[in-house]
Amino acid sequence: MSKQIDLNRYIGKELKCSCGRVHSSTVKAVDIDAGAVTSLPAFVKKMGYKNIFLVADIHTYKAAGERAWEELTKAGISVKKIIFQYEELVPDEQVLGEIFAAYPMDTDLVLAVGSGTINDICKFVSFRMKTDYIIFATAPSMDGFVSVGAALMIDHVKTTYDTHGPVAVFGDTDILARAPMNMITAGLGDILGKYTCLLDWRMANLIEGEYYCEEIVNMVKEAIEIVAEQGLKIKDRSSEAIKALTQALVLTGIAMSFVGNSRPASGCEHHLSHYWEMKFIMEGKKPILHGTKVGVGMVTASYLYQMLSEETVDFDRAMKNGFDYARWAEKVTDCYGEAAPGIIQLEEQCGKNDLTKRYQRLSYLQENWELIQNTIKEALPSVEAVEQLLLDLDAPVNPEQIGVSMELVEDGIMLAKEVRNRFTLLQILWDLGLAETYAKRTADYFTKGQTIYFAKKKEDFRRRLNKIKCVILDMDGTIYLEDHLFPYTKKFLEKVTESGREYYFYTNNSSKNQGDYLSKLEKMNIPVAPAHMLLSTQVAVSYFLKNHKNATFYVVGTPSLLAAFEDAGLVLNEENPDVVVLGFDTTLTYEKMEKACRFIRHGAIYFGVNPDYNCPVKDGEYIPDCGSMAKMVEQSTGRFPEFFGKPSRYTYEFILEKTGYAPEEVAFIGDRIYTDIAVANGTDSTSIMVLTGETQIKDLAEYDYGPDIIANSLEDLIPLL
Repeated sequence: MSKQIDLNRYIGKELKCSCGRVHSSTVKAVDIDAGAVTSLPAFVKKMGYKNIFLVADIHTYKAAGERAWEELTKAGISVKKIIFQYEELVPDEQVLGEIFAAYPMDTDLVLAVGSGTINDICKFVSFRMKTDYIIFATAPSMDGFVSVGAALMIDHVKTTYDTHGPVAVFGDTDILARAPMNMITAGLGDILGKYTCLLDWRMANLIEGEYYCEEIVNMVKEAIEIVAEQGLKIKDRSSEAIKALTQALVLTGIAMSFVGNSRPASGCEHHLSHYWEMKFIMEGKKPILHGTKVGVGMVTASYLYQMLSEETVDFDRAMKNGFDYARWAEKVTDCYGEAAPGIIQLEEQCGKNDLTKRYQRLSYLQENWELIQNTIKEALPSVEAVEQLLLDLDAPVNPEQIGVSMELVEDGIMLAKEVRNRFTLLQILWDLGLAETYAKRTADYFTKGQTIYFAKKKEDFRRRLNKIKCVILDMDGTIYLEDHLFPYTKKFLEKVTESGREYYFYTNNSSKNQGDYLSKLEKMNIPVAPAHMLLSTQVAVSYFLKNHKNATFYVVGTPSLLAAFEDAGLVLNEENPDVVVLGFDTTLTYEKMEKACRFIRHGAIYFGVNPDYNCPVKDGEYIPDCGSMAKMVEQSTGRFPEFFGKPSRYTYEFILEKTGYAPEEVAFIGDRIYTDIAVANGTDSTSIMVLTGETQIKDLAEYDYGPDIIANSLEDLIPLL
């Protein structure tokens, strides 16, 4: 049996440490085991709590909150609750206001059901209300369960507030093991981030004389070693492995509570994560799981440390570097946006970049450079080793995998140190005048030097490709742009055929009929059999023939779309239709929209052909597509249609039926994540995104799914076929 963590050594007692301090934690109990939810009422009664305020979101309530509520109420314990309805919960002023407004004044215990965000919110609120709280973990995704800091997004700045820890942590391994795998690997990323954060702490101890405790460091190292030992068992959702991971996360939280801050578990890898998160929120992008960002931040920091361990520093030149405050403030304003005033105020308060302090640090570095480099080499495994550990569990190791651009990587290395007053590697690089140079080198590494990642990416693609017998190709933005065939398209199609595979074309564009597309392809010297030219219009017509054959239809669309309905024997009606169908209409008039809205308001069944918001045209420009028109109707009627085109299940099932292939034998290739890629999401089919159309790498952060493979164009896929 694998080594287990004995948390009882640390909870509910004071520990006299060799560092001269007495360590203690507020945690009185930790129950991480199968069926832990059933032991929750007994603990609550034992502690004498009478009135529980349960806090969850729509996801965590479904995962565990409802079960916890049932167990508590069945035991006769009073429970009131707030269930946040946000799809993505951000711990900002609005959410805090909602929970304070809902807070029952007779509450004597807050029960937080969730993971990072829920925990931080409840920790902060219970501390301010002078109430105890328990965290019931729903995913082993982060290490802050028992820490005494709450990370909140206040005035657009990620700020950690001093609070208190929970009186208990409960985690039912049956529930934890069912958490989404990306949340489980996020926990892994958070644990592995301790490699660089512990080294940052040692650097702060050596260079600035900051407090440092070897026993606490060893606690955190134990957590890292046990999780690393579990390896692939975590991916298999082994109960033992999930328990070990969760215990490791709790142990690092106890280490933080012993110190009184997050120093044992948060270094420059967290600063990078916080910076990226702030930028995502400012730009309205979907947040990435904290531990996932930390894992990529750890890989980034490991590469930076590796370069530094081999650096020959020109200290005379470094000493001559000044601090151009005006230029720095301009860069901060540019990168931090609305959060910039808070960042500038922090610098004015603590003087991280004060030249006198900088010269003192440089003097120490110059006198002890060999010690510094040896400490780095002894403390960190190789970058390749930590990358391999993450890759084995399909956890991200490259910023592109989480939608972080290389520009954001570079800016983070130069400016993420400003997020808080904590000495880390990023400050060392700034002191030495290496930050900008290392930022560019790191971006180059992630772009073309991360050999293990690129080799695995290529191998994964080849393994998937070996199963694929049929490719479904989007058209505009993928094989051509408006009337201009991409120069590599014909060679790609020839290679598909040579490899013994079939290809089909599929377009969401409902403004033209099959004949129009066949004619267009023939003019481009790409002859295609009619059976291999599929359209969203065909999916819609097929559905109506099966389900609404005797209905009448008002179709907003081009003459081609109307003809497709008539040719199929479906009856058009402009006066009192049963069904309204909205297509991509390049002949759209106000009269058409007015009629459609009137019929929809009066109860007509309502469908849309394709959900695309834009249709690409020449010179990188776009024109409004069917999805944009549907938004217009929604603003007038309050109704949004069900669509037939990609990514609907109607399209997916239609394609499998028409081609005759099994899901794992089909690959969807296209340029739009929300249609071409989304159609394969949650299936056994492969999705391949090309960057020759609408969606670009930076856009991926807005979605909670992504392509299996990303290629610059079809040309990149030719050698792999």
